[in-house]
Formats: sequence, C-alpha cells, structure tokens
Amino acid sequence: MLLMRVDFLGHATLLVRLGELSILTDPWWSGPAYRGQWYPYPLPVPERFDLRELDAVYISHGHEDHLHRETLSEVLRAAPNVLAVIPQRYDTGMRDYLRRIGFRRIREVPGGTHVDVRRGPLSARLRVFTHMDDSMLSIESGGQVLLNANDALHASRRELIEEYCRVLRRRLPRIDYLFCGFGGASYFPNCIHVPGKDDVTVARAREIFFLRNFALITDRLQPRQAFPFAAHFVLPDAHNWWISETRLQMAPPAEAVRRLAPELRSEVHDLQPGDWIESGTVHASAYPGIAPERARREVVARYGQPPAPAPLTSAQYDRLVDATRARATQRARTLGPSERLDAVLRLWDHPAADIRVVVADQRADVAPTTSTNSDTPPEVILGTRSDLLWAMMQTPFGRDLLTVGYAVDIRLRSIQEMANNAHERLLNLLAYPQPRWRERFRRQPGRVLGFLLGDPSMRYALKSKLGLARSARIDATERGLYAISDWAELARTPE
Repeated sequence: MLLMRVDFLGHATLLVRLGELSILTDPWWSGPAYRGQWYPYPLPVPERFDLRELDAVYISHGHEDHLHRETLSEVLRAAPNVLAVIPQRYDTGMRDYLRRIGFRRIREVPGGTHVDVRRGPLSARLRVFTHMDDSMLSIESGGQVLLNANDALHASRRELIEEYCRVLRRRLPRIDYLFCGFGGASYFPNCIHVPGKDDVTVARAREIFFLRNFALITDRLQPRQAFPFAAHFVLPDAHNWWISETRLQMAPPAEAVRRLAPELRSEVHDLQPGDWIESGTVHASAYPGIAPERARREVVARYGQPPAPAPLTSAQYDRLVDATRARATQRARTLGPSERLDAVLRLWDHPAADIRVVVADQRADVAPTTSTNSDTPPEVILGTRSDLLWAMMQTPFGRDLLTVGYAVDIRLRSIQEMANNAHERLLNLLAYPQPRWRERFRRQPGRVLGFLLGDPSMRYALKSKLGLARSARIDATERGLYAISDWAELARTPE
C-alpha cells in the first residue's frame, strides 16, 4: 500500500503526498492578509519543499488567509499547470478570481461529490463537502483517509456540528487524520467593548469555546489522530496586539483539548511548521514556549511592519462622508419603520473629525462631527481606517476586512444597548449589499439549486424551518455563538 505523508507548512497549509502525487491545501506564506492585519505565525516553511511537480491545490473558501493572491501567484510560478480544486459555490466568484490570477485549470466540485487526481498509476480521491461559504476536503487513497475541516465546522452552532458530523460519519466511516480549526477568526467578541466586559477574560473564554468544539468534532468523528490547525496567526497592529498576546500565553491547543475532553479516544497532537505524519507516526517538534513579543519581532522581521495609513486629507474626508451618506441613504429602508440607529464612525487616520450616522423613520442623516460638538453620546462608536471603511462600502468582500480582519474597534454605550445589536445594524447598513437568495436563484437557478441540495448545512436549515430537524441536546448554560450579551456578561458571573 502506498503510504500517505502529510507535511504541515504553517497555518492551514498541508502538503499531502502519495508517492510522487502531491496535493497542497490553502497556501498562505507570501505576506500578510487583510491589508497588513494578519501575519502567519509560527512562520511557515515553504522553502523546504519543491512545489514544481505539484498536482493539485485545494482552496477551501474565500477568506484571504486561504485564498491569498501573492501566495497563489508564487505557487503558479512554480507549477503553472497545477489543478485548482475548489467547492462549487452558489456563484462563480472564486472561480473567476482564480482565472484572473492566472490559473488555467480549475475544477469546481459540487458538495458531496469528488474528483480523482492522478499521476501515472497513482490516484487520490478528493471529496468536497460544502458548508455555506466554506468547505471541507477528504483525501482518500489506498484505504487511507484524511479529512481537512479547516475553518468550516468548529465555529458553528452545536446542533449544526452534530448534524454535519452525522453526515461525515456516513460518508467517511474511517478517518485516519483529522485537521480542524481551533480558534477564532472574527471581530466578535474581542473587538466589541461595553462597560463591565473584561476583554481578556472574554478573549480567553472564546478560545476555549472553540477548543471545546474541536473536542466535540473529534469525539463525533473518531479519527485515529486529530490535529488542531488553521488558527496560527498574529495581529501585530497596536489596536489588536492584546488579542494575540492573550492567545500566545494560553496552553498548547492539544494539551488544552486533552484537559477539556479527557475521554477522547483519538490521539491529539500539535504540529509546528516542518512537522509531518507518515504511516500513522507523528514527527512533531516540542511545542515551543512563545514569548509574545518575540513572536511579534519575528513576523515583523519576516514581513515588515504593519502599514501605517497616510493621514486623510480634508478632500478625502469629505468624499468619504459623501460616500457614507449615499450608502446609508440607500440602505436606510432596510431598518424597520420604528428602528433607530445613532452611531459615530471614528477614523484612526483622521482624528480631527468623525462621521455621525443617524437613522430614524427609515431616513438617514450623515454629517461630519467631533467629540466636542456632540451633546448626546451615540449608541455605538466604530473605529477603523478610512481605506477599510471605503472598501467595506464599495467592494463585495470589503466587510471581511473589518469583521474577519479585526480592523475595527466597537464601543457600545451601555449594557442596555447590546440587545439592540447596534454594531451589526451599523455594519449591515454600510456594507456593500449582497444579493439575496431569490436574486441569486434568478441569475443562476441550476447552480444555486445544486448548491442548496448538496450542502448539508443548507438542507439542515430547510429541515429546521419545516420542523423536521433532529435537534441536539443543548446545555442551557452554553453561550450563543454570536450573542454579545452572553459574552459581555461573562466577567460578571462565576464560571
């Protein structure tokens, strides 16, 4: 039997080899992501591998730490004819983007189906499982099975994890190696501040929340070996360095999982870039004690300082105010007739003046303001860079720069404001509008219907709506995935 070798290059990047047949997953190493906000750490080691004979590269979803243009261009320079394997989505955005980068061979794989990758007599079956905007990949060859769940499952609700694991167990009764995410990749809840919320306590609890989900997934899928990965990055910018500092001081992920779920029958291992697994043997380095400031120095030495935005000119500020007014006016009717919103946009690169956004009676009032001429404190203050605010309003994926990239600092006026979700209503108001499912279906009915039928999470949502879903037993004390009140109250109540 041809043995499967899996090398960990860093973050979510694996090189899976079956003899001379090789498959790369989610490559990211050629620079920071999200306009200089995310830096891969521990530092990836692509220089140790010859990628010129690469057969396929799998890209799980459209987040920039998985769909990284500079790294993918480097892969193409090494292997110009490599096959890009991607999930078939409800739109063609990822496929079209890869074509623009220069990929000549692209295979969209519908959820639940497979493509066989061959080199001479060697072959591997690559099966894709879609999960809304994300996906998972199994690689099967010679009775060996690797499941790469990356970001797709551990950040889901518990009942959806249970449902999806049932689907995976039916399709993959044996799993040798499970690679699954274990950490957060969202501005929520760390970038949201409210009186009474202990930010560091909440940040640590959020990481443990995801580690528990990792343990739950491992328990339900029963792989021989499980590896926490795809959450290896730091945020060296001054606004968010405290988040990385908190994470880097926590226990090693595998150790934390074993402590949280001592009954697990699967082996759980941490890997460092350059470690590998072959024939069931894990060649893992000792988990290093990482001093946070050392990590910061190392990524800055490799990739350079985070970019400092040039100060906004008065003319640029005026154009931004006009663009904000146009977007808020266009979208004000998305708020209900009785809904109100009072918010301030605070620009890190233009401290001289803010932008006040007030919506009432489905009408928007947007105007320059300063802290000195504001009599009433707003419900929410949202701080960010002007270029990212502009991108959020003008480009389809601009919102990710703030909400996934962490380039936002949200201040809610009080505990009472949390129930109103003022921060989400503000983001929804200003973000580039995404088409509704009805509109997507009208544009590409065959593609959208195929996606909905092939995606277990979408099928589960439909069954839930019809009252046909089998609900998981939920612990009443479990925090809501995106319920800010559950997390903000954490430091006020005993664990």
